[in-house]
Order: sequence, then structure tokens, then C-alpha cells
Amino acid sequence: MHWRPLIFIVLLFTTTAAGAAAGPAVTITGGTVTAAGVSAGGDVLFYGLGLDADGYVSGVRRWAETITDDDRDGTVSFRTTPAVPQRSLWVVVDLRNGQYSIAAPAGYPIRAAELGRSFFRRSAGGVLDVFAYRKPYLDLLYVHPGGGAWVIKSADGRPDDLDALPGLTAIPLTSARRIGTAGERPREFVPGGILVAIDFYTMTIYAGRLEGATLNGAGR
Repeated sequence: MHWRPLIFIVLLFTTTAAGAAAGPAVTITGGTVTAAGVSAGGDVLFYGLGLDADGYVSGVRRWAETITDDDRDGTVSFRTTPAVPQRSLWVVVDLRNGQYSIAAPAGYPIRAAELGRSFFRRSAGGVLDVFAYRKPYLDLLYVHPGGGAWVIKSADGRPDDLDALPGLTAIPLTSARRIGTAGERPREFVPGGILVAIDFYTMTIYAGRLEGATLNGAGR
């Protein structure tokens, strides 16, 4: 019997800016996530969340790493041990041109989260730096234009949750930690930034490029 590797797939959907090329083409094979079609010599961000089944309990695995296309061939791979879980969601961002793609292993559905109207809020000083998510758990990625990538991990009721309502997690950018060599923490969310929010309890994901109209309508 000949063994054949299982290849978990490719791009499940991409987001492109008007007039720009599509996001990276992503393949997931065992413990390797590969992005093709990225900027030659550029940095590529791999951000993922997965659930490892272990009887009645699922362990949460998280990945957030920036890899440089050192050989300038437009293809970059991120390797992890053990293999990528079947229940996992990935976002791959070309940090040079801001194009991104969302992927998951073959057969695992990507379920988009619905956001309420006030998912961006202003802190007491009037700065637009709070993201309010109507989910009990929050894993957030924010790619700030020209300012690198930042992540937040929190949950409803934790000390950094600014909203006392149950089932709503409101987290400020001051809770974010940098990925790789990002510079100073962004002061606020701005148009053109990329935001990804994953709730591991429901394995739903929101991903989008921020627009001025959305941010201008945010309240306190």
C-alpha cells in the first residue's frame, strides 16, 4: 500500500482592495501552512486558532508569527508541531501590500460572525481604541497601516473587559501585544487597518478592512 499525504486546502476566501491583486493562496498540509503569491522579500503574517480534541475537552492552540520571504520567491511556509488541527481557522496577511486571505483545513467550514452596530467604541478620552465583541471569548488581530500587527486574547469578565454586560467583551488596544518587530502600539483603530476577531467557543470569525464610515459611526 502506498501512503499518500493528505493535503488540506487551499484558499477558502480572499479579500481584495479595489484594483489590487488577490490575497495569498494558502495551503495547509499536515503541520505546514504555505502562502504563495506574496510580495517578494516581504513579511508574511500567519495567525491561527485551533482546537485539539482530547476526549470531552478541547485544548486551544494559537499561532501568531511573521516570516520573511528571504529567498524572494513569493512563497513562505509556517511550520508547527504537532500537525494543524482539523478544527482551525487561519488568516495570512502580506504585510507589504495589506492583502490577506482566510483559510481552514479541507472540510472545516468558515463561519462568519455577525457584529452589532457598536463594535467600535471610544474610551473616556474620546479615542477610538475599544473593540466590543458580542461573544464570550475574543482572539483579536489588528494590522495597523504602517504600524505592524497586534494581537489580543481576552474573555468576558476579565479585568481588561471594559463592559460589565454579560456576553459582551470590550477590549482596548492598550491590551494588545506586538507580533514580530511592530513599532509603538497604535493609539486607535484607523481606516485601512485589518481586523480579525475569532471566538473559539463557537469557532466563528469576523475579518474585514476598516472603513472611515464604520469608524466615524462609533460611539462611546
